[in-house]
Amino acid sequence: MLNFNELKARGAALVTGASRGFGFEMAKQLSRLGFDLVITERDRAALGEAAAKLGGNVAVYPADLSEPDAAKKLYGAIKADGITLSVLVNNAGLGASGEAWEVSEERDGKIISVNVSAAVTLSKLSLSDACRRGYGALCNVCSVGAFQPGPYTASYYASKSFLHSYTLACRYEAKSRGVAVTSVCPGPLDTGFFR
Repeated sequence: MLNFNELKARGAALVTGASRGFGFEMAKQLSRLGFDLVITERDRAALGEAAAKLGGNVAVYPADLSEPDAAKKLYGAIKADGITLSVLVNNAGLGASGEAWEVSEERDGKIISVNVSAAVTLSKLSLSDACRRGYGALCNVCSVGAFQPGPYTASYYASKSFLHSYTLACRYEAKSRGVAVTSVCPGPLDTGFFR
């Protein structure tokens, strides 16, 4: 059973893509549970606005997770500042619509960088620390799209399928170490993602 009181006493919660939509709501709920927050987003202004709305103890780390090594640098900066993370919510995500061969390679690359590479890197770093300590929680925000192919959103659905499968494997591996791992697979939400 996940003990939120123990987790909040032992560390902060990092939420990626936290300035709006699902990520902001996750951060808000974690704040209501009493967690100190670490939030990240590529848009500095939106991140500052989110921090002001959240109130409480919020550390802001702007980062573009589509950039090479951004996830590793982000995690390293948080640790270098002496912040212990007991919860990670990998929420940042990108998508694209159109016929698969019409979506640019650059856009597909960014989708894979954010939805797969950055999420896996942050999961690995967080799980390594959590399993060594014997406590922690990881929540990877996937999608109902993880369960089927997505015509006209092929890369997005495929990336979420990968992340969901990866998360379930990590859940099995970490369950005996006192670390909770969850894949959240929401359907379409009115969050601005589609704009």
